[in-house]
Amino acid sequence: MRTATAGLTVSCSVALLALSLGAQGQRAAGEVHTLPVQGQVYMLVTTGAAGGNVTLQVGDDGVLLVDTSVPQVTNQLVAEIRKLSDKPIRYIINTHAHADQE
Repeated sequence: MRTATAGLTVSCSVALLALSLGAQGQRAAGEVHTLPVQGQVYMLVTTGAAGGNVTLQVGDDGVLLVDTSVPQVTNQLVAEIRKLSDKPIRYIINTHAHADQE
């Protein structure tokens, strides 16, 4: 049941984000915004065509990233991560081998 609830939470969060970004007009490509998902889990959303979303979990030992987006937004991603935690990035899980996962 917890997995279904977490999935629903993520789906609703993504839908709300899409509505929010649409309502605010198009933002500059390459901006990174943090969307809280649940607890210490966040989605870092890259606007425009400059890459994909990154999932982030802050734990006691450090930060876990799922996917890394594109090199052009690395500085913005790190800045958003540092707003959430000063702990080291310990783990990175890339879910696929596309060019945007470097």
